Amino acid sequence: MNSSTATPSVPSVLDTVIHIYVTFVEPIMTIAYTLMMWRIGRSKVAEFHGTFYRFFILTGIPACLNLLTVIFKPISAKNMHEFSWTVSGFKFLFFASFWFSLSHTVGKV
Repeated sequence: MNSSTATPSVPSVLDTVIHIYVTFVEPIMTIAYTLMMWRIGRSKVAEFHGTFYRFFILTGIPACLNLLTVIFKPISAKNMHEFSWTVSGFKFLFFASFWFSLSHTVGKV
C-alpha cells in the first residue's frame, strides 16, 4: 500500500557535521590562513622572505581561492539550470577551483 503522505527527510549526523564544517569552520580557517599569509608577506623579518615562505604564499593563494569556491558552491547550486552571468561566473569559478587545487597540490609536491 502506498501512503499519500510523504515522510519528512531527516538529515543524518554526517550531513549536519558537513554543513557546520562548511558553513562555520571553513570560513574561519580561510580568513586565518589569509591573515597568516598577509603577515608573513608583509613581515620585516628576513627569514620570512626566503624561498620556502614565498612558495608557501604562492601555493596558499590558490588554496584559499579553492576554499572560497567550496564555501560558495551550496549557495549557487540552487539556480544552476538558469542562464545568467552570475551562474556563468560560478561555473567558471568551479572550473577554476580544480586548477586552484591542482596548482596547490603540485606546488606543495
